[in-house]
Amino acid sequence: MTHDGISATVERVLTAFNVGDLDVVASVFALDSAVEVGPEFSMTGPSGALQVIAYFSQFYEHRFQRWRVFSHGGEAVVEAQMVCKYISTYPGHIEAQGQEIIVPAAFFVTFKDGLVSQVSCVVSSFDWAFAV
Repeated sequence: MTHDGISATVERVLTAFNVGDLDVVASVFALDSAVEVGPEFSMTGPSGALQVIAYFSQFYEHRFQRWRVFSHGGEAVVEAQMVCKYISTYPGHIEAQGQEIIVPAAFFVTFKDGLVSQVSCVVSSFDWAFAV
């Protein structure tokens, strides 16, 4: 996949995420793709990606504010900034009172046959912990 193709896919997915079009988000994941968010969550396929989104959406309203794509061959790193509104208390965290936080995140993505075959998300726990 070319850099332009990867960038267009990332643009389409994050824009769709921001408007709640999860069908578009799910459409880029291969059926056997690995979806990992930190050490706690490892899911498979489009349904796994949607499960991760649904889980965190219980506690936060998210939107991507900006992002940059770096790619080589079929691999990419997406550096992103998320704006999150803390809407429901996350276990082990302080009480949710609608706090808004800006959190840096990185996505390490492997593409195969035009679809995501693996994605790992890393969020700055330092920024997260001190903002919430």
